Amino acid sequence: MSSLILSLIKVTEVISRKKELKEKFEEEIEELKADKEMLSTEVSMLRQEVIDFRTRVDGLVEEVASLKNRERFLNETLDSTMLSTEVSMLRQEVIDFRTRVDGLVEEVASLKNRERFLNETLDSTVSISVEVFAIVFFFAQILIRSPFKGHFL
Repeated sequence: MSSLILSLIKVTEVISRKKELKEKFEEEIEELKADKEMLSTEVSMLRQEVIDFRTRVDGLVEEVASLKNRERFLNETLDSTMLSTEVSMLRQEVIDFRTRVDGLVEEVASLKNRERFLNETLDSTVSISVEVFAIVFFFAQILIRSPFKGHFL
């Protein structure tokens, strides 16, 4: 009779422990869901930032092309003009445009580096999210399919 009572006590303890583990697991799943939501939001923001940078880079590339066309025009004008004051003014404008083009080329390079960084950050964030989800899913499957059903102690 006492062994039956001891068995019932052990079963009750096992059931209690299983409930505790289940509650803890559910809390961890909720935390992971919140983390996943936060990471999803961050990924969306990073994707938008990448799109914004690409748009800015495209705009700068177009501006560089326009400035190079203007430089060609100014060079042609310089070749055809005979007035020295106009020539010196146009040469200065060419120098100013070249300086501006060089600045824009540097800005494009900087934005491309930033885009590369954002893409790497985005890739690592997505990778971490997938890994975390895979680990949680793996352990959930183990807990669900375990023949011991909570008999970890």
